[in-house]
Amino acid sequence: MQMDSTSRFFAATLPDLFALPALTIAAVVREMTGTQWWFRSNSGTTAYHAMRSSGGNHQYLTTGSATITGPASDFAAYHVLVWKLAASSFGGALTTKLMYKDGVSQTLTGSPVFPAAPGASGQLRIGQNSLSGGYIADLLWCEGRLLSERALTLGFGAKHGIAVV
Repeated sequence: MQMDSTSRFFAATLPDLFALPALTIAAVVREMTGTQWWFRSNSGTTAYHAMRSSGGNHQYLTTGSATITGPASDFAAYHVLVWKLAASSFGGALTTKLMYKDGVSQTLTGSPVFPAAPGASGQLRIGQNSLSGGYIADLLWCEGRLLSERALTLGFGAKHGIAVV
């Protein structure tokens, strides 16, 4: 599915978006050039998580524009991306910040904190932003659980015919 932020996007309001300060996101994505958001979740009106391509790299962005920057984006092919993030508390420094691309652990830079405590009226948006774009073949978002990166990578790779290590 190509997300374009105007006619192709997904948005849902959830009563309590974050229950624990941990998050696993697995996706099969082919990115578009430029700054392109492909996933964003808000807790209440201010705290958020976002995944995007920016400056030619994968990025995880949190409230306050603190980012973790990962490997270079790839605009020619689909890849299995798995992010595993956890902090000791809401609003605290990330104690787990891992990213895997096709099963290979990636070097990350940046030290954002996990967003503040959860709030009502959470929103999950896929491809809905003025700069959104990219192609999303699959997405799994799991708050509060750090799932097996290997199982997610193998499952998504086999499902979509992507070679993983």
